[in-house]
Amino acid sequence: MVNGYEPARRLISSTVRAARTGVRRNVGFCAALRRLAAAETWTELLTEEVRLGAELLALSAEAPYRLKTTDNVRRRSEWAAKVDAVQRQANMLQPEPPALDEGLPPSHAKADARERQPDPTATSLADATSALGAIVRDAPRSALAKTLKDAANRLSKAQEVGAPVLSDLGEPIPEALIERFRLFSALAAASLRDPSEFKRLRLDNEHAMHEFLETSAKEMIDRQTAILDAAFDGVPEREIQVLHLPEEIRYGTGDLAFLVTMPLGAWHTALGAAERLDDSFRSQLEANVMVAPRVGDQVSVGGIQVARLGPQPYFPASPGTVRAYAAAAGLQVAEIGADQPATVIIGKLVHLSWMSVLHRRRAEQWGVATPFLRDELQAVQRSIIEGHWRPREESVLMTLFDQVEQEMESAEVPEVTLAGALADIQTARLDDPDSDEARLLQMIGALWPDAPGGES
Repeated sequence: MVNGYEPARRLISSTVRAARTGVRRNVGFCAALRRLAAAETWTELLTEEVRLGAELLALSAEAPYRLKTTDNVRRRSEWAAKVDAVQRQANMLQPEPPALDEGLPPSHAKADARERQPDPTATSLADATSALGAIVRDAPRSALAKTLKDAANRLSKAQEVGAPVLSDLGEPIPEALIERFRLFSALAAASLRDPSEFKRLRLDNEHAMHEFLETSAKEMIDRQTAILDAAFDGVPEREIQVLHLPEEIRYGTGDLAFLVTMPLGAWHTALGAAERLDDSFRSQLEANVMVAPRVGDQVSVGGIQVARLGPQPYFPASPGTVRAYAAAAGLQVAEIGADQPATVIIGKLVHLSWMSVLHRRRAEQWGVATPFLRDELQAVQRSIIEGHWRPREESVLMTLFDQVEQEMESAEVPEVTLAGALADIQTARLDDPDSDEARLLQMIGALWPDAPGGES
C-alpha cells in the first residue's frame, strides 16, 4: 500500500518474455557500437564542445535583432544558416569516452543503462541551438520565450552536473551563455507586452535592454495591482503582495505572482468577489493570483487560486501551493491546531472520508477494493478510545468518527461527507448555519483554541 492506494497487478505469461541470451546479444552489440562511435579522449570531446559553446555565444549576441520586425532579410538568412550549421554539429557530437576502469557493474542492465545516458553538456548545447532556430521559424513570442527559458535552465543544470574542464580550452558552457539566453527570453516576453517600446529599443546597448526590461516589469506590476485592487474593492483590509515564485511551482516564463490576503472575517466577502470574476477580467490577467485569509499575521492554508482558463472563476489551492506562495512572500502559514493531538485524529478521519468517496467511484469492473479503509478506521477508533481527552474533545471526535463510519457503510455515495464539508468551506459560503456541513465544521472548530466557542 502506497499513500492509501492499493498496488496494481498485471499477469504476464512467461512465454512472452524475450530470452535472456537474445537480449544480452542485442545489448552487447549496441554497447559495442556506442564505444566505437565514442570520442577517443576527453580532450577531443571537450574541444568540440567548447567550440560549439563559443559559436552559440556569438550567435546569441545577434539573436535579439532577429526579433525586430525590421530585421534585414539578408542578415537574417545568413544568421539562420549559421544556426543550422551549429545545430548539425551539435547533433553529431560523439558520446563521452568510455571509462578506463569502473570496476564490475552490479548488473549488466545497470551498466547498459549508464552507458545509454546522453552527455548532458552535448544535449543542452543541441537544445540551445534548436531554441535559437525557433526565432526564424516565426514561433509565437510567448512560446519562444518559454523555449529560450527552458534552454537556459538546461544549460544551467548541465553546468551544475559538471564535466572535465581543460584550463587552456575553457568551459563548454560559460556563464555568459546562460545569462544571454535568460536575457533573450525576457526580451521575447517583454516585446509581446510592449511592442511599441521594443521597436524603439537600441539592441546594441545592453544597459538600455536591462532598463527596458525593468520598466516593462514595473509597469506590468502596477497594471496588475490596479486590476486586482478593483476586483476585490469591497473586501475590507485586503493586502496585495507581489511575489517571485520558485522554479518548481512556476507556470510559463515569468516568476511574477500576486498574493491577496484579508482577515478571516472578510473571507466570505472575498469569495463573493472571486465568484464575480468574468472573462474580461481574466483576459487582462498576466500573472498567477492566490487569494487566502489571514489568521493574525499568518496565512491560512485554505486558499483559492484565480483561474486564468476554464469555466470556473477559481479553484481550491492545495496546502503545498499556499505554503509556497506564503514562503515567497516571507509569511508564515497558520497551522491551526497543529499543537493539539485531536487534530491528528481529525486529519486521519478527513483522509479516510476522502478515500471512501474515491473508492465508491471506482469502475465496477475493477472489483471490490481492498478493505484497508476499515482497518485504518478501526485504528483511529482505538486511538480515540485509548486517548486522554477532555469530555468535549472525546464527544466531538466520536461524532466525527460516526460520520465517517456512516459514509463507509452507506449503500450509495452520501450527500454529506466530512471531506466534502472541508472542501465547501474553501470554495463556497455556507450560508445555512443549520446544515449538516456547518454542523461538522462547528464540531471541528470546537477543538481549535482560537475558534469561536473553542476550548482554551
